[in-house]
Amino acid sequence: MPAKNIIFITMVNATFVNKDIQILEGIGEVTVYRYKKSKGFPFAWELLRSFFIFLKLFRKSTHVYIWFADYHAFMPVMMAKWFRLKSYVNIGGYDAAHIPEIKYGAYTNPLRAFCSKYAVRNATYVLPVAERLGERLKDIVGHIKGEVITVPFGFKADNWYCNTEKEDVIVTVAIFGGEQRIKIKGLDFYCEVARSMPEYQFVIIGADEEGKQLLDAPENVLLVPKVQQEELRSWYSKSKVYAQFSISEGLPNAVIESMFCECIPIGTDVGGIVNIIGDKGFVLEPRDVKLAQNQIKQAFNDKNLGKEARDRALTKYPFDKRERLLVDLI
Repeated sequence: MPAKNIIFITMVNATFVNKDIQILEGIGEVTVYRYKKSKGFPFAWELLRSFFIFLKLFRKSTHVYIWFADYHAFMPVMMAKWFRLKSYVNIGGYDAAHIPEIKYGAYTNPLRAFCSKYAVRNATYVLPVAERLGERLKDIVGHIKGEVITVPFGFKADNWYCNTEKEDVIVTVAIFGGEQRIKIKGLDFYCEVARSMPEYQFVIIGADEEGKQLLDAPENVLLVPKVQQEELRSWYSKSKVYAQFSISEGLPNAVIESMFCECIPIGTDVGGIVNIIGDKGFVLEPRDVKLAQNQIKQAFNDKNLGKEARDRALTKYPFDKRERLLVDLI
């Protein structure tokens, strides 16, 4: 097999990104280029700086692997065409979203939309984490020259498990500190449901100080800041229900992680949530408070669904499945 020289381009330092770096390091030499998050002139300078770095790196590269279709994906995909390299653009969620009323998604700003569309249309492979994202992209972007292949996230079962007694607790995870994130993650609706069920404990993990001030949370909602993996697993382990009431999603990791920990999932019909849940939880359609109440109570009364949810997650989202798909592609 010829040697692989992979340049890995990202703007985020997320767990799923680092997992992919680990996978690709098993099949070749990986050079990671992380764009610095900034706006305006500093980011324009970063883009210009990256052009000269890429001129050097691409000469010895065989593959260009990019996380998310956004400003930062335009130049690498264009240069991959110049150097006749294979390019891969992973689609995670916001880069297949267009919600202009709250200015969410990669296609709400004209320049950003141009960059995103170019990257998606011209990459050798477009890799959405959920099939629905690929379908949505085709509606937004139009003709895609490359191949669109769904490659879902993968998880290691020994990192996510239940080892405590379940309690009648409803948990959700959302890193948020602004009104847009509150809307996108459905935390305003989550609080409505909690307010209608004062006898139950609701938990939101991921609130910073600004988020706590902005969110109108009732007394039975516990706001927990972002936590490390082991503490997060403990919350999943003791909670009977995991709720994801988002208005836009990709393939939310937290839903899958919680199912590995035997939570019963309840989620809205957006992105890949329905594919995750299947018949091992509840799909909230429409997003109605009374329906959410009924589903939560049904989940609390079910003795077996949590273990069945874990079995589904083990089957559909093992780490080696994503690893195998990426290795085969690259």
